[in-house]
Amino acid sequence: MTKWAVIFEDTPGMLEIRKQKLEQHLVWLAEHSERILIAGGLRITPDAPFTGGLWIVDAAEYDDVVALVLEDPFYAPLHRKFTVHAWNKASKPLVTL
Repeated sequence: MTKWAVIFEDTPGMLEIRKQKLEQHLVWLAEHSERILIAGGLRITPDAPFTGGLWIVDAAEYDDVVALVLEDPFYAPLHRKFTVHAWNKASKPLVTL
């Protein structure tokens, strides 16, 4: 399996969709937790409105990842764009403090 990063970019109109479909989205994420390893919203600052999201997905193929995105209750093509990237976790810390 390959790890994939999905980066979502939202329009301001997505905020209302988030409010309406949050519960459905969270249940759906729980049902797909074996494949969507990490999921969360992105903001410019911690107290700002959401501007997008990020997933780390475990899937064999790019098309499998796209299929997950299209099934998500948060999928709203007018208000949410996404890109999918193959992702490799660094095995050692890149910077030591």
